[in-house]
Amino acid sequence: MGKGRSDRRGSAPKPASGFEWLYLQYLLVTGLYMLEPWERTLFNIVFALVLSAGSALLFTFASSSIPIKMADKVTVLLRSVGDAPILKNKKYNIDSSHDIAWLTHTIRTLLKLEPNQSLFLYISQTFAPSPDHTLDLLRKCYCLEQSNELVIHYSTTPAWG
Repeated sequence: MGKGRSDRRGSAPKPASGFEWLYLQYLLVTGLYMLEPWERTLFNIVFALVLSAGSALLFTFASSSIPIKMADKVTVLLRSVGDAPILKNKKYNIDSSHDIAWLTHTIRTLLKLEPNQSLFLYISQTFAPSPDHTLDLLRKCYCLEQSNELVIHYSTTPAWG
């Protein structure tokens, strides 16, 4: 062997890098490395057409005038009963998916009640709702029609029901 010549028999193949490496990974994961080059090209063209048609359909659907339902809110009016502390803000817009247990915890936090102090919630000045009732369900059943607000009375002692 001369000085300017190189023997390629003993040298390792050049490792793939960048886009070539990603393409080889794509071929390996999809199993396309087993196809003939013309079959691989045909598959890639069909795949690109399906992908572009799907993204065009998605864009059309996303930009259409179909209304997207956002998180619904319930207007809740909190009124104190008996010796319960009065809140500064009595009107709250709350996500309708929250339940009475969440509202009880929130009111206890707002009133800064001790863990040993009780808190009772009442709907329509008559009954205490179950902790798993959602605000959406209570709004549908007991909301004031003219104002579209749910009135919830709270007390630290039993008042009604």
